[in-house]
Amino acid sequence: MALELFGGQNSGIGGGEPSIEGDTPSFLLPGSGNDGSAGNDGGGTTGDGFDASIHVGRDKLNSDGSFRKKRGRKAGSGGNNSPSGTRTKAQNTASVEGLTRILAILHVGLAAATKTPELVLEDGEAENLAKATATVLTEFDIRPDPKVEAVIGLVTAAGLIYGPRIYLITERKKEEALERQREQR
Repeated sequence: MALELFGGQNSGIGGGEPSIEGDTPSFLLPGSGNDGSAGNDGGGTTGDGFDASIHVGRDKLNSDGSFRKKRGRKAGSGGNNSPSGTRTKAQNTASVEGLTRILAILHVGLAAATKTPELVLEDGEAENLAKATATVLTEFDIRPDPKVEAVIGLVTAAGLIYGPRIYLITERKKEEALERQREQR
């Protein structure tokens, strides 16, 4: 009776003759492919649809009876071809140089704001601090957003250009105020 329901070349179900094992059609037997090929196709897929490279395990099924799939990659873990992948040595060197300038300017501004000239970093000190900071960022897998880096670069460049000018203007105005006070006496 099962041969009449499932069997025959012309049935179009399963792509072939039913198995002789208890009149079960071949497409329902484990280890036979739905495409008419039997066994493992070399890609890890068996006839029952299980693929070890994408499925969690045979014992883990969804509510509809299909195999549960493995989770995908984490966001940003696209490997070397992704934009957030590994940086080249030239990019790292440029980043350390930029960070060196930023730290030096930051310390000059901090020294001026607090009126403590001892806070100004020498070139070697700023470079050592930048290298140490870059190493920590690499170890903790922290990659600054390129937009943030660009904004910090702009602020740094503006600080290099306008910082000394603002200081000179402030000093000139102080001296002019002192001269006016002297003249009034």
